Amino acid sequence: MLLFIKLVFNKEKRYYNNLLRQFRAAVCIIDNEYQLIEIQSDLNDKNVLLYWLGLPIGIICLLLSLCWFIHILLYFIIIPYGIPIYPFLNILLLYFVENNVSFLATGFFAIFCLYLLLAAIKGSVKFGLRILICWSVHPMK
Repeated sequence: MLLFIKLVFNKEKRYYNNLLRQFRAAVCIIDNEYQLIEIQSDLNDKNVLLYWLGLPIGIICLLLSLCWFIHILLYFIIIPYGIPIYPFLNILLLYFVENNVSFLATGFFAIFCLYLLLAAIKGSVKFGLRILICWSVHPMK
């Protein structure tokens, strides 16, 4: 009689565990679908033109970064005998000044300085406010 009760109890327990497993699988599927719907609704709120506008802006920022990197490398880091190897951006700006279009030199100088300032601010916000790269002091949004 005791053996029969154990079999019945085990059968009910297996049935309950099977139902629980099916429920957990259904919850997991629903949770994944909900996350996909949230991502899709976030993407639907944004305008497609922003992505197309971001491409040329990203290319321009890449070119500005390369110009700054090359200038710093050639003018400030590699200095044999105390003389810079090549005054990269200085020559560009002096070219505009000598050809009587100094407003372009001023504009390019302002663009380069503004880009360097914005890159420094973004770097400070992204890396400077973290301790040991994993813990944020004051999270900024």
